[in-house]
Amino acid sequence: MGGYWEIGIKRIKYHLKRVLDETLLSYEEFITLLTEVEACVNSRPLCQNSRNAVDLEVLTPGHFMVGESLKSIPEPEGQGFRGTLHQRWQLISAIRRHFWRRWRDEYLVSLQRRAKWFRPSRNFKEGDIVAVFNELSPPTKWLLARVIHCHPGADGRVRVVTVKTSTGEFVRPIAKLCLLPTKKDLFSEE
Repeated sequence: MGGYWEIGIKRIKYHLKRVLDETLLSYEEFITLLTEVEACVNSRPLCQNSRNAVDLEVLTPGHFMVGESLKSIPEPEGQGFRGTLHQRWQLISAIRRHFWRRWRDEYLVSLQRRAKWFRPSRNFKEGDIVAVFNELSPPTKWLLARVIHCHPGADGRVRVVTVKTSTGEFVRPIAKLCLLPTKKDLFSEE
C-alpha cells in the first residue's frame, strides 16, 4: 500500500523540519530548496547498473525519471557579489548542504545490513560496487568504488578491502563501506 515510499517521504520531512528549524523562506526560495532536496534524494545509488569491471555506473531513481543520473550545478564557495540576494542564496545553499549531510548519512547507514546476530551476511567479494562514506562529497555526488581485493581475517570473514575509485586505490574497513545490491541480489528468490 505504498509503505516503502511513505517511509522515504517521512525521512525527508523529518530532516527538512530539523534543517529549516524556524527559517522563513519565500515561496520561490522554498521551491528552489525542495527541487535541490529532490535531486539529492533521487541521486542515491540503488544497485549496480553494469557488469563491466571498470564501470562504476549505478542505477538511481533519476534513471527512471530522466534516463540518467541527476546532476547538480557546481557551486562556488563564498565567491560573487555581496548583498541580500546573495545572502539569501547562501542561506538556501547552507540548508541544502545540511540536509544533504544528514540525509546521506542516514541513507548509507540504512544500506548496511546488521544481521550479525541473526543470520550470516554475505561476505564482500572482488568486483562488488560499494558506496564509500565520504564527509566531503558535495550534494548528489556519491563516492563509488569497486572492490579489487579482499583481506579476510582468521575466521574467513572479510573486514578490510582494497577499493578502486575514480581517483585511486584505497584500503578501507567494511564499516566505512556500503555494499550496493546487485541485480541478482534484488531479483533472487528467498
